[in-house]
Amino acid sequence: MVLYQFPHNLKHYRQKHQFTQQQLADLLKVSRSVVAKWENGHVLPDLLTALKLSNIFQITLDTLIGVAPETTFVLSDYQAHYQETINNLDESSLHQLIDFIIKNKHLQTQLDLYRTLPVKQQKTIDRFLQVAMDELKKY
Repeated sequence: MVLYQFPHNLKHYRQKHQFTQQQLADLLKVSRSVVAKWENGHVLPDLLTALKLSNIFQITLDTLIGVAPETTFVLSDYQAHYQETINNLDESSLHQLIDFIIKNKHLQTQLDLYRTLPVKQQKTIDRFLQVAMDELKKY
């Protein structure tokens, strides 16, 4: 069974529930460094501890270890990152944006690639574009 999603999921749900590594460690009666090793993927918890984690986060064990479809997880990350921007767009601006994307096929290809990236990499690209746009405004 592939458990490569576990470290990422553990950190995501710990932060979502606003636990520090130490607070989670205290709940599980382990050291903070053990939680850090789980999040870094250096070691995995035993089955009983994984069950305790899923109970603490109120999710299934499948979701915690990454067996469940991750569409929901990716969607929640995406929504959290972009919700503020979406809320600030009026209907006219949204239509203009959609029209612009439709008319520029090369942009569609780039956006498709962008959407496949993890949110962290998307944020890096966002910052890069912001710096580039700020520089262009100077001329």
